[in-house]
Amino acid sequence: NGEREIQKRTEKESSVDSMLRQADLFVKSKFFPPYIDTKEKALAVMLTGRDLGLTFTEALRSISIIHGRPCVEIKSLLGLAMKSGEFEDMQIKEGTDFCEVTIKRKGRSPITTRFDDSEAQKMGLLGKENYQKQKATMYRWRCLAKNLRMTFADAISGLYLQEEIAEEVVIHTDKDSGETRVVEVLPEAL
Repeated sequence: NGEREIQKRTEKESSVDSMLRQADLFVKSKFFPPYIDTKEKALAVMLTGRDLGLTFTEALRSISIIHGRPCVEIKSLLGLAMKSGEFEDMQIKEGTDFCEVTIKRKGRSPITTRFDDSEAQKMGLLGKENYQKQKATMYRWRCLAKNLRMTFADAISGLYLQEEIAEEVVIHTDKDSGETRVVEVLPEAL
């Protein structure tokens, strides 16, 4: 029995050693976001991704660490829910001052969440630039994340949206692809 424990420990250590070597190569490649600038940061993202069932490259492309917490974009949260094989349907209703999301998980009743001006006001979000420029998008993200935390808590494992954790964020839209991504602006950079 002691021999098995030593073998398990050795396999685990070699697995971490192997991952550290891979993490170092990923950092040196500069293929991933610039905030993944050490092999230790890359390893933390890789391990978080592994826990979520993501490949290392998927994790490095989609998981950020902001204030020591793993964060993702909404498409990643939604992707994790869909990968579960339990995602059945989603409906989104939007108005000028609200968003309502209904998600149905297989074998369960649909769950509806709402995010509106009153909630944004209470959270101090209405004055933020992103909420002034892209109110409908920001409400949709918040409402969808709120719903996924209830309907697919097991699949998303407590992840938050990047913009929920960062003190301030800037949304960049790629001119060619039209894809948006959130970039953290640290308080000392303001």
